[in-house]
Amino acid sequence: EYNQSIKWLIENGYTYTVEVKGEQLMPGSSESTVISFEIYDSSGNKVTSEFDIRKKNGIVRVYGNSIKLYLYQIQKYYDGTPLEYEDGDYEIIDMPDGYTLDLDINISLTDCGYLTLDEINTNIDFYISYKVYDNNGIDITDGISIVFDVFDKSDRTYIPIKVDRCEIELTTSSEKKEYVDEIVLTNDEVYVSKGNLVEGHTLYATAVGIITEVGSVYNNVDTSSVYILDAHGNNVTGNYKITKVILGILEITAPESND
Repeated sequence: EYNQSIKWLIENGYTYTVEVKGEQLMPGSSESTVISFEIYDSSGNKVTSEFDIRKKNGIVRVYGNSIKLYLYQIQKYYDGTPLEYEDGDYEIIDMPDGYTLDLDINISLTDCGYLTLDEINTNIDFYISYKVYDNNGIDITDGISIVFDVFDKSDRTYIPIKVDRCEIELTTSSEKKEYVDEIVLTNDEVYVSKGNLVEGHTLYATAVGIITEVGSVYNNVDTSSVYILDAHGNNVTGNYKITKVILGILEITAPESND
């Protein structure tokens, strides 16, 4: 007995037939159901009984009118808290006269990144909930669609919400000592010298400079050692942008003469 996806069936040489019942002519929605579903192996033999088939009803929806909205652009640097739309962070581009829209927007980002209008519109039911009433106060939501759009049709690259990486600068420590019998001088400390980590976040980084003789060297950073964890131990390094690494100096001076 198997429980696999349609994609798995196709990739493994199976074919299938399906019959679906469900229609909607007027604005509104109705349920669609799978009437029959049969699976055949690569030789054309019916093997439906060998699979655990679970059917889930869908929704057929016909929209009578659409309401177009413009999302104001919101943006910030990563700070560990959500960037989210609030009431009024949009403008109505097109809505039939006399209609009233009651809209709740649930669009937010915490980690750095962005959402495009296409991504939001593709998953519109996840990002918004709404009610629409006609001029008599009657709920006509079932026949109305919501679409986010732009005023300028040529602006297809419009990014309504974006979180940029938090910019920080790192510095390695400097240290100086007098030469004593080739004793190694190191200092593996690396710290944030410009910008700030989000509260509760911890930088892990190691400087690997080393010197044993009289002279000086840069205290280089092992770039593979650099990462940042939040208070729960999650790796949040990708939310930061290291703009510069200032290298400290390790120096060994000649011993003072006793003459």
